[in-house]
Amino acid sequence: MGGVNKRPLAGSRADIDAEIARLLPLVEEGGFIPHVDHRVPPDVSYDNYLYYLQRKREALGIPDPGIGLE
Repeated sequence: MGGVNKRPLAGSRADIDAEIARLLPLVEEGGFIPHVDHRVPPDVSYDNYLYYLQRKREALGIPDPGIGLE
């Protein structure tokens, strides 16, 4: 559990996508649940955090709870 590098969440969407792509092989092996350890830093924008959650749901096949990016 854990293992998500929170620094890319403060970067671009491409940085976030790259971090999720880095974790996918571990998820596919099974037994790994990716999430941010501790707290998300204050320099991560709300929009970036929502984007991270959306991309992680898409990559892992988790249904969207309906908060979406508008």
